[in-house]
Amino acid sequence: MEIYDFFGYLGGLILTLCLVPQIMKTYKTKKADDISTVWEYLYFIGVTFYIIYAIDKDLPPVYIPAFLELIFIIILFYLKRKYDRENKTKRQNLSNDNNLDDNLDDNVDDNLDDNVVINDNINEN
Repeated sequence: MEIYDFFGYLGGLILTLCLVPQIMKTYKTKKADDISTVWEYLYFIGVTFYIIYAIDKDLPPVYIPAFLELIFIIILFYLKRKYDRENKTKRQNLSNDNNLDDNLDDNVDDNLDDNVVINDNINEN
């Protein structure tokens, strides 16, 4: 192995590992709102083309780490879809609960107003 191949593998490994902290953060926080969908698509397409080129030119120090990057971006893509969907459902449920609470509060206020009117009528008689 030439020294340049070593640098190629090392550089590819380092770049591949750059996705790991984002995957771990997304998994731990169960949030991916701050990850751009456009970025994910462009990254996926770019790495795919990069792999095609590297395979054609027989550049293992390029295509081996790029395959790992592709796997990591697919994992991140999956997590983003999953957590965005779950968080959207939670927000909708919370919104529905708040609307229900508002309706209950309105009904209680209306009933209190009715009781005041009835009590006033009783006191007048």
